[in-house]
Amino acid sequence: MEYTFSKTEVSKEKIQSYSELLTEVFTETKKYTPAFLDWQYNQNPSGKVVGYDAYYDGKLIAHYVALPTEYFYNGQIVKGILALNVATHNDHRGKGLFTKLAAMTYDYAAELGYKFVTGVANQNTTDGYLKRLGFKVVAPLDVYIFPGKLSSANDPVNYFREAWDEKKVQWRVNNPETKYFKNKQAVTSRTHIGFIDAILSERKEFAGVALSNKGSIFKMAIGLNMKNFERGVKFRLPDKLKPSPLNLIFKTLGGYEMKVDKNTTFFELTDFDAY
Repeated sequence: MEYTFSKTEVSKEKIQSYSELLTEVFTETKKYTPAFLDWQYNQNPSGKVVGYDAYYDGKLIAHYVALPTEYFYNGQIVKGILALNVATHNDHRGKGLFTKLAAMTYDYAAELGYKFVTGVANQNTTDGYLKRLGFKVVAPLDVYIFPGKLSSANDPVNYFREAWDEKKVQWRVNNPETKYFKNKQAVTSRTHIGFIDAILSERKEFAGVALSNKGSIFKMAIGLNMKNFERGVKFRLPDKLKPSPLNLIFKTLGGYEMKVDKNTTFFELTDFDAY
């Protein structure tokens, strides 16, 4: 088969084609609407998505994009990308398109000045990222379930962590496919488990956002080094109830040198796209 490749575009027509492919591939979710993808691809204050697409006979058959972001690292803000939406049409799987599109995306991102790529991989994709694309696993993400009120927020000052400001916070809670709530400082959302809300973030940058204070009694936190959830009454969510066993993965770009490990990385749901 002869495939052609081109950089991801963010026009209304292209957004529609990405929506159709993602919806066809991921039949278990209806979130990949044109409005949702326009929010992700066009409206992010950190920049428009970086990615590559594959076509066969003029039809979109594979798509790989990464979302621009900024992280604190050694007291400075460093630009990176978050691996985001990946889809290959069922008729074209096993052709190496995932690896090719990802590698092209990372090369292009390095040209644009991005220094790293991070992402959350499930049990089906982790090996591919490690063996074929040179990633490392920073750590499996922790999942906590607990009842009642939240404790005070952790402030991970010296950690490798995403940099959030007012514009990015407002963009994050304007997701057109998810309704968010407020519980003290925390921003929460509904989950696939009806009686449990997911904690999107407890960062101080989210404290001032105006949202309804409704929500479920039980809360779920997913992330790494969330010290405020490591005490008190809590339950470990069984693997079969998780959206997927999740690994935080990381790779530098363009020869940039960074040392990132599980003990000095702070990560929570607001930093990726689970809810």
